[in-house]
Amino acid sequence: RMAVELHVAVFDDGIRHVARMDPVQTRPVLPDLPRGGGTDFAPVLAHAARLGSSALVILTDLDGPTGPDPRFPVIWAVPDGSGVTAPFGRLVDLAR
Repeated sequence: RMAVELHVAVFDDGIRHVARMDPVQTRPVLPDLPRGGGTDFAPVLAHAARLGSSALVILTDLDGPTGPDPRFPVIWAVPDGSGVTAPFGRLVDLAR
């Protein structure tokens, strides 16, 4: 109904895969997710800025550099929000 786009980016220290989700497709095909650290949020934040994003949701443990604050809202979704603080934006604790 709405004229929105959803982009999914798989990243660690760089962007590994980007997929634009079709509104009628129920599940995107994604490669294996990176594991083992080495996360840098700056490339994905810059990618979202180039797209003119209205908002960005990042599924993360918050371990990595971010770069400058973007001009759009960022939601940091973490598996356990105990004792962690988002560098900017809003923190969502997925354990709750």
